[in-house]
Amino acid sequence: MRSTISPLPPDANANVAGANPNKITKISFIAMLCAFPLQMIKTCIMYVNKLFYAISKIDFGEVINNSPVARS
Repeated sequence: MRSTISPLPPDANANVAGANPNKITKISFIAMLCAFPLQMIKTCIMYVNKLFYAISKIDFGEVINNSPVARS
């Protein structure tokens, strides 16, 4: 019995680690199409959350009362 790192024979996992990088399978193509918009949406949600957090920190009552328009 020979001791190898992978339990699979060499030819079984030859295609798993991208032995042929030019060959885009249908599954990986669909996964790629899903991954990019999801990543962009996640980034947008993060920035929107930061924006809302910054807006929520502003006390608008104080801003309006201290504005020069309100004083005159």
